[in-house]
Amino acid sequence: MKHTLSFGIMHQLSDNIIELCLDHNSRFDHTCYDEYRSVIDKHIEKPYGVLVNQINFSDFEHSLIERVLENDSVSAIAAVSYSPDNDLVNQRFIRLLRNKPISLKAFCGYQLGRMKAQHWLALNLTTQNQSA
Repeated sequence: MKHTLSFGIMHQLSDNIIELCLDHNSRFDHTCYDEYRSVIDKHIEKPYGVLVNQINFSDFEHSLIERVLENDSVSAIAAVSYSPDNDLVNQRFIRLLRNKPISLKAFCGYQLGRMKAQHWLALNLTTQNQSA
């Protein structure tokens, strides 16, 4: 299922995995998060994983991290990057989440990254569900 949002596109890859493709030069802020959450709440099983497909350059508001961790049932995020600029965004994101209870992994888009990221998310969610 595909959802067109004001800041990009969200594809439902499975019952509990979504792919988020942000528009070029977009900034994922609190307004974007609210729109994103409305789709998640209606269509995605929890806990869930997010594949952030960074085909375009995008960034995020740092203050959003705490809100996501407090109010969200996301348990894993896989970020697929195709540029050095997005690699820097991913590194900042990883540093901010370093000691948080969420799995995060970055993948290179030019080395079958999207496919590897989707596989990693599915494996991560399966392992978490078996542990619960």
